[in-house]
Order: sequence, then C-alpha cells, then structure tokens
Amino acid sequence: MLLSKSCETYVLENEILISAFPGCVVFGKTDSNKKYIDNCSFKFTSFQIIELFKSLVSIISFFNGKDEQKIEQIISLSSNVVYFWKGILLTNEDNSQIKLIKFAIEVNGETSFNATFSLQNINTFVYLLKRCLISSLCLKDIEEDFICSVIQNTISEIKACKANNSVAYKFVERFFQDKVLPRGTKKASFIEILKYYNSIIVQIKNLAGLYYPDE
Repeated sequence: MLLSKSCETYVLENEILISAFPGCVVFGKTDSNKKYIDNCSFKFTSFQIIELFKSLVSIISFFNGKDEQKIEQIISLSSNVVYFWKGILLTNEDNSQIKLIKFAIEVNGETSFNATFSLQNINTFVYLLKRCLISSLCLKDIEEDFICSVIQNTISEIKACKANNSVAYKFVERFFQDKVLPRGTKKASFIEILKYYNSIIVQIKNLAGLYYPDE
C-alpha cells in the first residue's frame, strides 16, 4: 500500500511506521518510506482492530506479569498467513533484565517479518493506533470531534446507542449544545455514525483507556 494514499502516517520510536487508510490501519516495514511491503506489514480493517486490542491487553499483562516468555496468535488472515506476538525476557550485560515483545507475521509456517517493541514503544503504539483508527473512518473534523466526545461516556452507554435511538439522540443533542455548528447541520448523520460505527467507537474508547500519558 502506497504511503502517499494514506490519511495519516506516523513513525514510532523503533522506526516502524503506522498509517491510516480508508477502512484500515497498516503498520510495519516500508520500501524507502514509499509503500508497505507485503508480508512485512500488518493490515487490520477498522472492524478487525478488536483482535489487535485483545492482544494489546495480553501484551501489557505480559509486561506487568511474571511470565518470562509467551506466544499468542493475534489473527489468522488465511490458511497460510498468521499474525502473532511473542514475549521474551532478556538479560543485559549488567545482569539487568528487560522484557520485549515481537509482532510477527508467519507465511506458510515461516516467519516473514518481526518487529520488536518495548513497553514504552507499545504505549506510543496504542496512542497512534487510536489516532489512526479514527482517521481510517474518513470522517469530517466535526464528526471526529463528535466521536472524541462520545468516548467520554461509559462503554455500556455507548453500546446502548446502537439499539436505542433515543439514547443515541441524547448523545447527539448534548454534542450540538456544546458546539457551535454550521447552520443546516443534520443530527441524523451523527446518529448514523454512532450506530453504524458503534463497535469501532467502543474500540477507540478501549484504546484511549489503555494508553497512559508520559509523566
């Protein structure tokens, strides 16, 4: 995928790139910062990010737990392409120990690519993943602002909007009261965003809760 076609692209501290494209998020190795290399980059549709989020929760548990190593599958894209992560404990020359994780891609049973992340790298990754997930929806700025306001509510309240129009309307009404919007802005389109992208908005909320700001 060409980086020139991305909505947003960022570089992590470990020099891995992450980009938002319409409907998906991609991260991994690039060819001279021009395009992502097949089988050396991870691609998740906006609706598949939940699988990556589950792995991120496990990864953070690994960093904070007592396990010295761990391997888990993230998602199987086909019978021959699998994304997974591996946690390892390393001992430095001064006998201090550090945990690292590797995101890896397996093609036909062979590892085609892996990228190493420290806990700090993962924290930055979570923040940029949230940003790219929002951008992948290709919304207007005011609609992105709306989503950012929605995730200030609880997950149960957000989920209730999917099946209950009156709850969704209250969210939108509150947003309209807090913002000065152009005349003619229709509330119905915001209600549809809240309902159609409900599961994605929940994941944006989850990612926001997983990130811890640097002190």
